[in-house]
Amino acid sequence: MHHPVQLAQPDWNSVFCADPLQARRSRAWVRDYIEKERALYFSSHFADTSVVRHDAAGEEEAWAFV
Repeated sequence: MHHPVQLAQPDWNSVFCADPLQARRSRAWVRDYIEKERALYFSSHFADTSVVRHDAAGEEEAWAFV
């Protein structure tokens, strides 16, 4: 992922996605894994902190940067 907005919009590609279809699939897989396993995600591209986790509260979705 190149930008935190791609957590909410995994279908959004950047100009750096050499294979747009596979990039979308990869982001969707990572996002699903983070949610399912309650895992931390470490990105090298996000400004400020690059560590994020999923904090689900009922139907509402939230991403927490730690």
